[in-house]
Amino acid sequence: MTECGYNGVNIVEAYAALRNNYIEGSDGFYLTEKLNVAKNITVKCDRDCMEIKYLWINKNKVKIIIEFSGGTTEICFKENKNGTKVITKSYPD
Repeated sequence: MTECGYNGVNIVEAYAALRNNYIEGSDGFYLTEKLNVAKNITVKCDRDCMEIKYLWINKNKVKIIIEFSGGTTEICFKENKNGTKVITKSYPD
């Protein structure tokens, strides 16, 4: 499990920053280019992962589940008045 904070940015900005900072082969590499706010979607992967689920808990919290054949990664973005906190958990099979 890893946790990081993006001070002074909203959930969309934190998502873009996290996605842009990942390198090929890491979990953020599989995320869609833009975050669809308040819209639950499932995206099929065309690379190593099987699918990605974007599940909005409320307007300030989204849980992203990336399913691989060898396990699952969960990335949770939670926006508050100070910025956005991101918690990543990996669950190997």
